[in-house]
Amino acid sequence: MIIGHQKIRNGFKRSLEKESLSQAYIFTGPESVGKFTFALDLTSEINGIGTNIDPDLVILSPRIEETKGVEKVKDISIDEIRELQGRLGTTPGHGKHMIAIINDADRLTKGAQNGLLKILEEPPENSVLFLIVSNMKRILPTVVSRCQTKKFSLMTDKEISELAGSAKDREEIIFWSFGRPGWAKRMIEDSSLLDENRDILKQLKDVISADLNGRFDLAENLAKDQAALSRKLAIWAALLRQTVLGNDVLGISPARALRMIDLIDRGKSIMGNTNANARLALENMFINI
Repeated sequence: MIIGHQKIRNGFKRSLEKESLSQAYIFTGPESVGKFTFALDLTSEINGIGTNIDPDLVILSPRIEETKGVEKVKDISIDEIRELQGRLGTTPGHGKHMIAIINDADRLTKGAQNGLLKILEEPPENSVLFLIVSNMKRILPTVVSRCQTKKFSLMTDKEISELAGSAKDREEIIFWSFGRPGWAKRMIEDSSLLDENRDILKQLKDVISADLNGRFDLAENLAKDQAALSRKLAIWAALLRQTVLGNDVLGISPARALRMIDLIDRGKSIMGNTNANARLALENMFINI
């Protein structure tokens, strides 16, 4: 079920009617607001084929590797972009276009982005490229300048309510989605995520109340699973924004909540833009909290 983002949807409807699609788009906005799902849905409209059976669709996402029990999200490499370039250069087999979706494109290395520029400067005929981005600061200006940017926003509680329907724990799902339909869908499909969210709230409260040794112990445990860490930090930031807006579930002042949001944003940027050790980045964050 696709909901929201009606203005963007109407714009693409007009482009499809006029057959005036651009060859490269950036879909940017908060994590899990529906950017990737929107691109998939649009792909079906462009080629008239379901995305699960479309041979002219290529999806590129960061790989997750596990080493010694620690999961780490790998950046997208230039070799993967070169392979993508080859795929886009082939003739469509069924639809009108070869389409590529690069999910979490903010995980492209600088080398990969420079390789992507070659595609953007001389795009293969009948190709359409979608870059799904949560952190625009990681995308080179030269890449941005060659794409049409579409900005996706958080959804309203009313829109999330429509998505939740008559689901069990409906009100709690609406609260924990924080305007993100992707999170809402996952909770509808797997109610155990509600328990995980409660644990994430408890961990944030522990960070706030613990002494330095306790925070360092928590940093060590959180750093073992970087894929899960990204979700936890996003939920922490969302909970802190609720406090800033007056819905305090943490027992702290709005000023402290704002400071913690800034620390989380900086910590995520350090972990995303460098090869920094996640544990050390968390410890630095927790010292200043």
